[in-house]
Amino acid sequence: MPRFILTVLAFLFCGWVNSAQAERNLVRPPGTTRYASMVQQLTALVEYDKVHASQMTLTSLGQSVKGRGLWMATVGHGPKSIFYLCRQHGHEPASTEGALAFLNTLVKADADTPTAHLLENVTVYVVPMANPDGSEAFRRHNARNVDLNRDWLRRTQPETRALYSALQRLRPTVVTDQHELYPDDARPDFTETAGPGSGASPEIIAACGDTQAVVQGAMQAEGYSAVSHLVTDTHPARLAHRYVSIVAGVPAVLFETNRLPGRSVATRAEAHLQFMLIVFRDMAGEREQLVAEADIWRAAHSSMLASRHKEFQRPPGPPPAAAQEKGAD
Repeated sequence: MPRFILTVLAFLFCGWVNSAQAERNLVRPPGTTRYASMVQQLTALVEYDKVHASQMTLTSLGQSVKGRGLWMATVGHGPKSIFYLCRQHGHEPASTEGALAFLNTLVKADADTPTAHLLENVTVYVVPMANPDGSEAFRRHNARNVDLNRDWLRRTQPETRALYSALQRLRPTVVTDQHELYPDDARPDFTETAGPGSGASPEIIAACGDTQAVVQGAMQAEGYSAVSHLVTDTHPARLAHRYVSIVAGVPAVLFETNRLPGRSVATRAEAHLQFMLIVFRDMAGEREQLVAEADIWRAAHSSMLASRHKEFQRPPGPPPAAAQEKGAD
């Protein structure tokens, strides 16, 4: 094997080892939601909803290796539907926190608010903790040391089998898969979805691209620097968002937040919440409004940059005397 290829492989291996070591050194951040607390919060929301709206239900899709329930909350009763898949990796807590905040926003919305009206157009399915055993141990894998987000083709684990069965039964309009990057990964938050060359059908690629474009613009308008990536290779569809789009034929969008030093779980959870709200609004019929809001933001942003550029441009002609004197030193 040529030395160059060996060098590249060694570099990639070292990077993977360093990232894996960084993950092993992670500890549970104080205040993050444990499994029992999540169940209590979901149950409390159902009880609140019984009094106020009667539209939230709680369903166990199955059980984890250690017998913990895989809970799914359902809110709304519209013709379109969204399946939010959170925390396949147990040591990535932000999506669970964002999901609980999202459900709280939906269930406690006053009847005359836009959120309540949008729930007439869409049904929301939320799995806040897809890997409860890993979440309790605060580790990436499940109790059998399997990475659930690499198990979608074979479905060897009870968690992936339960999630797959739910998707087959519900056939949602769109699926989200929400994660966090390795602790040493400096990339900005990003979405990823099926693109040309991925093996997904043209219809799925088009639907994925449309949703991703709306999400990116709206996230930027909300102050988040999320970027977009496309799957353009034919690697085995072991990951959830690849499997769902390429094999199952349902548009899916991955969302990742970075965990750089100084960025708290609460800050990352807010990004997940905004992502979930944007997908909700998009599917519920507010795509045009989201695009318009993004256009307004871009126009203002462009004007600001242009003003700054003009402000720092030197006017034509010789420099002023003060500048000449300074330059003479």
